[in-house]
Parts: sequence; C-alpha cells; structure tokens
Amino acid sequence: MNTCQNNANGNWADIQWTLSGTAAPNPQTLGSGDVTLSGATIVGEIPAAILVAGYNLGVLTTGANAIPTKIWVARSATNVDVGSGVKGTATRVDLLDLPTQLFTTITDPDGVPGGTGPGGADETATPISVSQPLPDWTVTPLGGNVNFSQSTPGAIGPLPIGTGGANVATVGSIFTQSVVAGGLIKVNFDCQPGTTTLAVPPATQNTPVPAASISPFEVGEVVAPPTAPTCTNESVSVGVGQTATVDLRDNCEDVNEAQGGGSPFTFTLGAVSAGTLDPTATNGVYTYTAPATDPGAPVVVTFTATDTSGLTSAAGSTISATVLANQCDATAEACDLTQIVAQPVVGTTMSMSKVPGAIVMSPVVLNGSEQVSTGALNTITVTNARGTAAAWSVTAYVTDLGAAGARTFEPLPGVVVPLCSLAGAGPFAANPTFAATIDSDRLCIPGDNLGWTPAAAVAHNDIPGDVAAVTPGAASAASPADWLAALVAAGNTADPAQGVDGLGGLLGAKTLCSAPVNQSGGTFTCNASLYLGVPASAGAGTYTGGLVLTLA
Repeated sequence: MNTCQNNANGNWADIQWTLSGTAAPNPQTLGSGDVTLSGATIVGEIPAAILVAGYNLGVLTTGANAIPTKIWVARSATNVDVGSGVKGTATRVDLLDLPTQLFTTITDPDGVPGGTGPGGADETATPISVSQPLPDWTVTPLGGNVNFSQSTPGAIGPLPIGTGGANVATVGSIFTQSVVAGGLIKVNFDCQPGTTTLAVPPATQNTPVPAASISPFEVGEVVAPPTAPTCTNESVSVGVGQTATVDLRDNCEDVNEAQGGGSPFTFTLGAVSAGTLDPTATNGVYTYTAPATDPGAPVVVTFTATDTSGLTSAAGSTISATVLANQCDATAEACDLTQIVAQPVVGTTMSMSKVPGAIVMSPVVLNGSEQVSTGALNTITVTNARGTAAAWSVTAYVTDLGAAGARTFEPLPGVVVPLCSLAGAGPFAANPTFAATIDSDRLCIPGDNLGWTPAAAVAHNDIPGDVAAVTPGAASAASPADWLAALVAAGNTADPAQGVDGLGGLLGAKTLCSAPVNQSGGTFTCNASLYLGVPASAGAGTYTGGLVLTLA
C-alpha cells in the first residue's frame, strides 16, 4: 500500500501499487556472476474523479478516453555493487511515458455534461488502470541476498515537470502525472510506501504514515562459500572517571548471513591498557570506564568476531577510546582540557503562509487604448523545519478575471470562474456547450494577460554555517511596459501551436520561488510585482479571479 499526495488540494489518500519481477539466476553463487530482475511490472489504479470535470468541460467524451500519463518508479536492490566494488543499496528510477496506453471510461446516463439534466450529477469516470512492464535490471551481488523493493521516500528527487521545465520536488518513490487537454488539466500523485490516517471532522487534511519497513517484492538468494566476518574500527571519547558505551553490533558483517552462517557474532577483546571494558547484557555492547587520570594517548583495544560457523575475522580491528582529562597542570607550561558537546536537532514540519487580503491592482481609467495595471503579490512565507535535504518550490497559476455579468463555468462542483481564454481555439472549441463561453468577453480578462517579476529572500538571520538559499522564478517581462509590448505583439489571435500560456503569463503554472536540495531549510519570503494587460474594449467594473499557490 502507498500513501499518495495529489496536487489538486495537497491531500493524502491510499493507492495500492504492486511491483513484481523475477530474479535469475536464483540462487546465485557469490562471485560467479550478476543477478537480473526481469519480467518486472507495476500494477495499480490512478483515481479518476477529476476526469469527470474534464468531461463536463468538453475535453473528454463518454466511453473510453486515452489519458496521457507519465509514471516514475524508483526501485532498490540491497547487497549489491554501488560502484568500485562498494557494497550497498542501489536505486534505479525509470520513467514510463504512456501517451496512448491508459484509459478512463466516462458514463453519463442523462447525456448532459455538468449534471443539469433530470438525472442530476450522474457522470462517472473509471480509475486509470495501470499494468505496465518495467525495464530489466542487472546488479552485481557482493554478499547477502539481493532484495528488490520499492525505494524509500524521496528516492525520485526533483522532476522537471513544472512549467518551462522548472523542477518540482517529490517526496515519494512512485510519481504519476496524467494530463487532459494537452496539459490544461494535470493530475499528479506523489506516492510512498505507507498508509493514510484519515482526518477526523471537522479537520479536512489527511496525514501520511510512511511504512516502518519496506518488504521486498522479489528476493534473489545469494549463496556464498563459508567466509569469516569482516569488521571495521570503533572509536569513543569519554572524560576521566566517566563511562561510555561501545557498540560493536554494526561493525561486523558476514556474507553468509542469509545462509545461517553469520551473526550473532561472538566477540573476543584484547587487553585494555587503561580503564576497563566490560560486557553488558546485550551481545556486542560494552561499557568502557575511563581511568581516573588521562593516560595521554588514546586507549586502543583489539577485537575479533567469530560467526556461528566458527570462522573468525582477521586481526587488526580496534576500539579506540580517547580519554579527556577533567584537570591539567599549567604550572610550568600551558595545558589543555576538552569537553564533548552534543547538540540534538529535531525536525518538524514545512508550511506556507501569506499576508492576508486581496491583491488590488492599480486602477485603469478607460481611454480607448490598451493599458497595463500594476500590483504586488501578498508576500508568501515558507517555513521549512523538516530538517531533511529535500528541495521545495512554490508554483502559481491564475484563472481568468471577470467582472459582474461575465460568462462563467464550473470546472469543479462549487467552483465558479470566468472563462475567456483561447478565444475560440483549443480543446473547448468543438464542444457546443462551451463554444460561446470561451469567446472573448468584454467583462473577462484572460488570465494569461497577468505577468510578473518574482522575488525571493532568506528571511531568517544568517549566522555562520547557514547554507540556506532561495531562487525567484523567471520573470514574464522586465517591466510593465515590456509586458504590455509583448501583449500587443501577440495580438488577439488563437494560435493552437502557441497553446495555453504561450505568452509566459500566469494562466499556466509558473515557479514563484524554489530552494535547492541541501539548502532548503529555514524561513523564506517570496513575492512578485504583477502586471495585468487590460484590453481597450474592457467593460467598467471590478474584475476578480483566483491566483492559486502550491508548495511542494
């Protein structure tokens, strides 16, 4: 089961994604060759409720509709060569670009889009069924079974699926994007192993619960000849007369682990030159008690590990204890004392807030010519206290703006917006229900007439060691005059090749600001200067529309 976040409202819900595949040879003898995962597939269903809106807008029809979809899938393989003979967990991300293979079936018993007939809102859409092959994957085992699984959250990383190729930060390891009307409607699901805790009314936001562990969907057994454990060194620091825990449980490994010849290990310690090193009730965990005076050089103790088959690791692994004095004699010369500083840092949440109020553009006094008004976005503040390396971005889009009396449509139940974009071209033109609605309207200003120049800044105080950075998105134009000139040059033609958002205005989603991987923590402000082109033929009135901001 996966818990998935959608881009429509940022909420979480469960989707059952199933990965499969066959590892061969299985078993494989360590050192004799690779293991290949073949016949791999991904199976699941993408929720399709939003596609009813697509039908009601006239961009889908009753019956089967192909829904162009891209699916990114991150898989992991354990105990394999991750480069230069280093053993670890390899991750592979594959993109399935499916322009014609996936479908939804629309039904409308009363045959009237929008549910205005006797049957009411009776339209339905089936989920988008996914059953697709994944590429074969060959890995080199280095000891221990090869476990193939869906990757951990965050494995996909940023994807260049934003407007203009801007990266969108992802949190999961399966990501889907389905589009309708050439991208006018985009539905994303960002999924990770886990489940969703449903919100208790009156709350509305569900909560993701990442899986505590991820089970493999295929295990390639690796048989290794009897081999002794290998161990790495351990080190601790402790004050004189104080104690410290020495934990050797993660210092040794055995390639025969999956065959019953590995742990639990039996540890044998060498002599302790200063202080004592005593076993605890937990195998492999010891307590080092430092002597009452600083011995000078670190106290070094050798150790070996013996596996359950009786094979012992090579000599040379050590425990190094640095004893820190509590006093020193500076009578004759300077002396030093050292204390250990430990600073816990706990991550919490990431949030976005805005300065309240409407965005009021400068008044336009009609004079028979096209004009441009100016305004400013109410400042957005992003507070990222997650404590992770993940990047983030804020994107925005605007609806058309309408005055009282403008033609409107209802893309989703209860959401009414004006519609005058595309000027009779594009996906709505052939639908008689909306053909008149999308004509130019003297009481409607197309959303793509709104351009901006974004700005962004780090809002917290910069102290030594701070790496936070934020970048504003691309500007639509350098100034209001330049933006108006661009609108004049574009004219009022409906060029399907140019498509929605061809001018670089905000009808299509644009990046307001973003913070990169490893530099995304802290508090940031994002805002923008706004420019709105007002046609000479505009009617008098107050025009309103929605500017929607998304943090991901």
